[in-house]
This record gives sequence, C-alpha cells and structure tokens, in this order.
Amino acid sequence: MEAIQPQTDASTNDANPSPSLPTASSRTSSKSCDLLDLFAPLLSSINFQLLGPLAVGVRRKRSPGIARDCQCTVIQPPKPGSFNLVYILEFSDGVKWVIRIPLPEDGGPVPESSRSLYSEIMTTVWIRRNTSIPMPEIYDFCENSNNEIGVPYLLMEFVEGFRVCDIWFDDSGPTPKHERRLRILDNVAAAMSQLSQFQFDKIGSLHFAPRNPNPTDIGPCNVLDELGVIAAAKDDAQSGVKYQRIGPFETSQQYFQALFRVSHEISSDSDPFFTGTLHLLKMMIEYIPRSVFPDTATPEDDHESFVLTHPDFDSQNFLVSENGTLMAVLDWDGVHTVPRCIGYDRYPGWITRDWDPLMYGYGIGDCVENSPEELDFYRQHYAERMVASASATSGFQTKSHLFEALWGAVSSPMCAPGIIEKLFTHVFPSDEQDNLEEPIHFYETALGLARGTLEKEKELRVRKEFEKLFNIRR
Repeated sequence: MEAIQPQTDASTNDANPSPSLPTASSRTSSKSCDLLDLFAPLLSSINFQLLGPLAVGVRRKRSPGIARDCQCTVIQPPKPGSFNLVYILEFSDGVKWVIRIPLPEDGGPVPESSRSLYSEIMTTVWIRRNTSIPMPEIYDFCENSNNEIGVPYLLMEFVEGFRVCDIWFDDSGPTPKHERRLRILDNVAAAMSQLSQFQFDKIGSLHFAPRNPNPTDIGPCNVLDELGVIAAAKDDAQSGVKYQRIGPFETSQQYFQALFRVSHEISSDSDPFFTGTLHLLKMMIEYIPRSVFPDTATPEDDHESFVLTHPDFDSQNFLVSENGTLMAVLDWDGVHTVPRCIGYDRYPGWITRDWDPLMYGYGIGDCVENSPEELDFYRQHYAERMVASASATSGFQTKSHLFEALWGAVSSPMCAPGIIEKLFTHVFPSDEQDNLEEPIHFYETALGLARGTLEKEKELRVRKEFEKLFNIRR
C-alpha cells in the first residue's frame, strides 16, 4: 500500500437529468451481462468490515487533527461501471471520499495486472502533477490484494458534478442548453490540449520505477479481449474482465495490426461476407498515416512519435457544473500512449456518435440523439477551440472522427461491421454508385475480396479512395 499526494479518478453526482446520453463504453460486452452477476465474485472478496476503518486510517495520517471518534460509512449500493465498483464514503464530519475497486482479471489476480494498475495510477498522478486538468486526488492506493480489505483499491477525492451524458440534453436548469454545451466543449478542449506537451517514442503504457514520480520506460499496454469476454459470456463462465497485453510498438501500423489480431478472427469456415468486411478493414489499416507532424515530416522521415489521450474519451467520464464548467476528468483506466491520429486532440466521443452505427440511435424510436448536422456543428466548434490552443496537429484533428471510427472497428468485433460499412459507403455512396457504369457496392466488394474474384481495377479504386480518406497532408 502506498500513500500519495497526487490524484486520479473521482466520483459522480447522483443527479440524472433526463434524458441521458448513451455512452460509447457500452461498446464493451460487459454491458450486456447482468452487472450484479459480473461483480459477484469481486463483492464476495471485499472485507467490508475493514473498509471504513481503512479510510479513517488514511485520513488520519493525512489530517492528524480530525476528531478521535471520526467514523466512516460506506454508502450502499455501489456504482458499477464497466470495470470498477465505486463506493461513496461519508465520514461522520460530513467529508466524502470515494473508493474505486477494479474488477479483477478473469482467472484471478496475476502480477501483470498489478503492474498495469500501478502504471495507470502513476500515469494519472503524473498527468495531474504536470497539468491543470481537473482530476480527483488519489489519497491512497494498493495495486494488489495484499491489504486489509483483500482487493486492489484507490481511495480518492469526491467531486461534485454532473456527468456530461446526464446533462447534455437537459434543458431544465438556468443555463440555456446550447450555451452549456459550448462551454463544455470549450473546457474539454482546454483540458485535453494540455497533453500536447508530452510525446514519446513508443506506443505502450508508461513505466515508473519505485519512488520515481516520472516515467522511465514504455512497456506493454492492456487492451480489452472482447472476443474472450464474448466467449466467456456465451459459456456463462465469466468471472472477471479479460485483457491481452500488447506492445510496445514503434509504428502506428504495428499497433493497429495488433489490435486487429486481438479482436478479430478469420477462419476458413467464416461467412464469406463477414470475411470480406474484415479484408476491407485490413485494407483500411494500411492507410493509417504515420504519427508525425504532417506539415513538416518528409517521406524519408520514418521516425514516429506518440502522445497521450483519455482512454475512454466519452461523456460518462467528464463531470461538469450546471453551466458546463469542467469539474473533473475521471477513469483513466488503460491509459497508454497512442498514435497522433487518435491522440489528445481528437474529438470527444459524444460528438462522433454518428460514425458508430451500432451505438448511434438518431431517428430510431424514442432514442434521444443529436442529428448528424448538429454533430458536425459541434465538431467544427471543437476543432476551432483546439486550433486556438495551438495544440492541434494539423489534419489529424479534423479527421479524428474517421480515425476514431477505424480504431473502434479494429478494437471491437461487435461494432466493426457497422463502422466498416459506414466508412466504405462514405467514399462510395450507394445512391451515386447506382448511376455509374461500373458501380462499387459494399456487399459485392466484400464478397469479391473474400472469394478472390474482385476485379483488380475495382480493388485499385477502393484502395485509392481509402488512401484519400485517411490522408492528412494538405
């Protein structure tokens, strides 16, 4: 166990203005499982009798002057997230803290999971120390189960606020909805732009030597094994989250290709159309730009540099006040360095929802969503704010919704089919193809690639359009 002064994740306000924005974290299949069942093994491992005394002991070390009879109550029920249980702790003098308990890896604790958690915690501490991004302070943590409550944990600051997903569509408060939205985007851009000061020579998680507050190396990073999660859920055998450790990498291509191998399987008995869509995805990966400054790099310059970003850059992880002022950025689980095309200056996930058809519900029943035109407006506004911060990396930012979509397709077997079709029909609109002598349609192209019957001329046309789509040079 290690007590520290810097900080990381926090808590959320219970208020839920309606309607609520769906979040991209539902991309993980854990959302399709019953959360109580998923967290049952973890709940049975926690020594709740010692949880309150643990918090009191940590607080007493930090503030020796608190009352001798100070006690701490664990507020039930917990707030389950995709990969964490979050409890609010309330002390007898009214002070509130949060304890976050991560879901263990399937199969039980392993040394690699402790090292990964340590890296994530120390990275958030380091970011907080070197920026003014609002992040809740971590008061104490233990990256393994060798402690009085029997599970890894983070004790941290409680932050009042509304999640963006709960307030984005709310118009019941004194602040006009549109004004609040623009302030949210302005504040988020100002926060994320501060990550521009950091760059690295590899893709992976930051490693920290003991008692060294600064990163000393880049190592493997954790990525969700969604295929493994889906298989375990089908067999009713899931007892934790499944990860694979990949990297480190020296090129963007290596990273995207590794993500593809983790999340997708192509076998001889696969459906030909499904196989063809994955061939299209692999083709798109070939045109991912190098992670360099596009306006200054030369074709001969093969050295890439990488940046940080929020690993789950979506509305449930940003706390704001009623008027849209950013209060805290939460849950940096899995943080690692990434290619610039999906780095700190990409668009927030809640204004790119139209590029993930599985998650985007505009026009479907009673689903509350921004229209594509509204999302375009908010992306333009956000891009202008990032450019004004002098941190936007040229074409990466204005095309980041395309790179994020590709990243999502590579990482998620559930979302991949819809995203692949969305990207393909963006460059080959069906209504335009119907009027051509040699049309290129999604279904026929995928089947042709799978069966090896796609005409060479059509394949070259597809490749040319993909290259143009992901090109960032002016």
